[in-house]
Amino acid sequence: MTTAAIQKTTVPQTWTVTKIQEEVSAAMLRSCLTSSKLAEKFGPEAVTELNHAMTTMKADYYKAHGVKTPIELVKAMAEFETNVYGSKMVVFGDDQHATVEYEVCGCYNAIVNTLKLGQTEQEAMGKKWSASVEALAKQFNFKSEVKFGTCATEPKSTITFTK
Repeated sequence: MTTAAIQKTTVPQTWTVTKIQEEVSAAMLRSCLTSSKLAEKFGPEAVTELNHAMTTMKADYYKAHGVKTPIELVKAMAEFETNVYGSKMVVFGDDQHATVEYEVCGCYNAIVNTLKLGQTEQEAMGKKWSASVEALAKQFNFKSEVKFGTCATEPKSTITFTK
């Protein structure tokens, strides 16, 4: 059965902000997973090169937005991820030592709810994410520490950057 459109129709924007954030999170993760799997086929050097390129692009984005200190970095990260992915984040600290806590992580929700990745894949993604945070910190000459929550009363994850 085929349906033919006889006349041009402008498609209206109907998605809510929440729907957009969910779809963007899932699309971004699909792209990252596909890129990573493809790079793995070409060997460890390709994976390293891909990760470096992605980290450099992220750092360049934040630097273009004036980020120079740990508190500026966590604020910029939280603003981006809250607006684009629908994360819920809390930031605190100063120019030398700052922390961002993920109360809700839009990308993690996409991993679990949309992509339905299993526990092993989730843990692998968590390790890759931690490594990307460390690489981002190095781009700013910061140190980083990532902690994952172990119970419902703790943040999903916490990142601390130190100058």
